[in-house]
Amino acid sequence: MNDAMLEARDIAYAYPGAGQVLEKVSAQIVPGSFLAILGVNGCGKSTLLSCLDDIIRPQRGTVTLSGEDITTYTRDERARKIALVAQHSHAHGVTVYDALLLGRKPYIQAAPRDEDFAIVDRVIDELGLGPLALRYIDELSGGEHQKVVIGRALVQETDVLLLDEPTNNLDMANQVEVMHLVRQAAHEQNIACAAVMHDLNLALRYCDRFCLLKDGKVRASGGSEVMTRETIEDVYGMSVDLVPYENGFLVVPTG
Repeated sequence: MNDAMLEARDIAYAYPGAGQVLEKVSAQIVPGSFLAILGVNGCGKSTLLSCLDDIIRPQRGTVTLSGEDITTYTRDERARKIALVAQHSHAHGVTVYDALLLGRKPYIQAAPRDEDFAIVDRVIDELGLGPLALRYIDELSGGEHQKVVIGRALVQETDVLLLDEPTNNLDMANQVEVMHLVRQAAHEQNIACAAVMHDLNLALRYCDRFCLLKDGKVRASGGSEVMTRETIEDVYGMSVDLVPYENGFLVVPTG
């Protein structure tokens, strides 16, 4: 059973010469749930994600994984616990299969084992990447490439999956497929998932928890009950309507 909750507690961060980016921000990424980190450009979303993965360290506050300070984990230990899907992947000149196999690096000592190949084969099958397995990353479309990046994170078999704008530059069909994959990982594999997002309606459709940032602070955090018109208008500085749709609603700008 996965009990690896990733939690930021009152963290603060300021880039040199750029002022305060985060101030007393708290967030929880809980196993079996999919958290959307929302807010306008420059509000601190990606900085929060970097703090959660220990890429940068907050100047105040703490980040804990399973109740332990994340700074106590070695790089390999952290890579076996947390997978990060960044906005830009730098893997080039390798096949799709080899790109996914790189996700097993935290577990490989001398050479890949049969278990490593079996895990890669399983994820390729689950993501429908079989026809692309021997193609080079450079030859893929944007949607195909993003599926490979997520696949590489999934073969790490981590307890936590963090994504920075996973649907950026994807068409509608690929946005839906990518978000479905992440939600499925959260609910069926009990992974703690969080994504920095811009599209409120995609977030409402696929996520079950929400953290809205404004000026580097948490404006609201919780389930769909925190996604009120008042909060959305305050965070985004524009008028919206909430239009009922299926079991929820859509956010429609009116300004």
